[in-house]
Amino acid sequence: MTVPLYSYDLAFLGDVPERFVLRLERDGLAKVIRQRTGDIARAIRYRRPGDPAATTLRDYHGARLFLQALSRRRPPSLGVEAVGGP
Repeated sequence: MTVPLYSYDLAFLGDVPERFVLRLERDGLAKVIRQRTGDIARAIRYRRPGDPAATTLRDYHGARLFLQALSRRRPPSLGVEAVGGP
């Protein structure tokens, strides 16, 4: 049986065998989420030294442009304006 494995920032890493997840839990490298029946639902790896910091929304957007768009409640135009129209 395979179990979904996620990184510490909840990015999907792939499906791995259940025995691999149990080994990660035993070694203290992952948190195992179980269902009420005791079956393993998913596993989340802990952050380890040397892992990059988790990404945030600000990493994907320019801070100034993104905040301006939020204040206007519309997506930012990247210099492309409508050329005439009805």
